[in-house]
Amino acid sequence: HDNKTSPLAFKESDTAAIAAPSLETLMVEVEGIHAAPFVTRNFTRYMPYCLKESQKKWTSPYLKPLIKHHNDRDGQIIGRIYDAQYTENTSIRDVGGLVFTLSVPDKQAAEEVENRILETVSIGVSADDVRCSICGSQITDAEEGCPEGHIRGNTYDEGLCSWDIYSMEP
Repeated sequence: HDNKTSPLAFKESDTAAIAAPSLETLMVEVEGIHAAPFVTRNFTRYMPYCLKESQKKWTSPYLKPLIKHHNDRDGQIIGRIYDAQYTENTSIRDVGGLVFTLSVPDKQAAEEVENRILETVSIGVSADDVRCSICGSQITDAEEGCPEGHIRGNTYDEGLCSWDIYSMEP
């Protein structure tokens, strides 16, 4: 081996090469996230356009993982997202959202889903365009928050302050 470097060709995974789940795999549909005006528990709102634009990103260039307990550092992957579709018809009246088709091949996790031990989901994203719902200012640093001083979760004359997500990557 010499000290010369040689170019390496890397290619992203392609969902066309991913096999269909086995017959033993639990397939389930869940409402993954709701659109504004719905506000999450951490005071964020996902703009409908943002959710619509994200649909293909959940499955391309690879199927995003379903991670138990929202632990993306060393969490247990129990399945994959096979499809994401935006719908105007969710369980919350007059609120759209993303519906995910999930495969859960992990037998214990599938049993926990069927027994409703694992019943809710939460998405993980990197947000590219976040704005204050009160003044519209760009949020560029989560620690610094709104440059105008509005605090997420506080109520002002204009209403409840949330961080509005306009663009994201799953």
